[in-house]
Parts: sequence; structure tokens; C-alpha cells
Amino acid sequence: MTSDDAASAHAQLHKEISQESWENRNRLRGYIYSQGYRDPDLSVLENDTQVRYYQARLKPNFVFSHGEPWPLLVQCFRYAHKEFHHKEGKQPRPEGHRKAWLLAFRDGKGPVEIARELGIDRGTAAEWRDRAQERLKSLPPDELDHLR
Repeated sequence: MTSDDAASAHAQLHKEISQESWENRNRLRGYIYSQGYRDPDLSVLENDTQVRYYQARLKPNFVFSHGEPWPLLVQCFRYAHKEFHHKEGKQPRPEGHRKAWLLAFRDGKGPVEIARELGIDRGTAAEWRDRAQERLKSLPPDELDHLR
């Protein structure tokens, strides 16, 4: 392989990665939005996710384990999400978890109704409700007083 061939292959790879990122951009933004994030955090998480995706795709002999970019993008988001909150020095408290908890425990709605109202699937609704419940259980009593 000549240096021209290598440069051409590298340029083609960059083009493929850019195309994959572009094709999945709206889906990624929707996913991040569904996790409770809004701009400017949504854009920061989107950019960090795409950087991680780009770095992963550039690795030699890379092969999609599921045959498509989406599962890798989700995994890259998870890492970007974790790093984002590590930099902020706080744990995530997405708005979606709060809404799910309120709908469940204040309004007495089940996962199907929560899912319908928030525009998510019922498994995610149940997960968000349960995560919020676990967070509340872990709070010290003095922090819970203002919630009563």
C-alpha cells in the first residue's frame, strides 16, 4: 500500500464516520433529551459523545459489534455522561426521573400512563421512577424535610 492509498483510505474513513454521525444526530439528540437534558448541557453531551464515537471508529480493525452505529453511540453517550457529571462534581438528576416519580407517587399513575405522558417506553418509565425512588431513599432525613 502506498502513502497515497493510505491517505485515501484514511480520508474515506473520516468521510464514513462523519456521515454516520450526521445520520444519527437527531436520534442522539432525542435520546439525550429523553434522559432529561436540555441545552446547553444537551449540546455538550452530544459533542462529547460524537468525539468519543469518532475516536472509537478510528481504531484499527474496528468492527461494529451490532452491525450498526447506534449501539456504539449509546455506549459513547454513557461514557460522556459519566465524565460530564464527574467534571461537574455532582450526580445526574435528570428532569425525566423527577417527572416520572411525581407522576407515579403524587398522581398515582402506572408505568404505561407515565410512558404515554412523557413520550417514552414503559420500561424506561419504570426505570426512571425506580431510580428517583432510590435517590430519595438515600437522602438524609434533613434533606427530605422540604419535600414533605
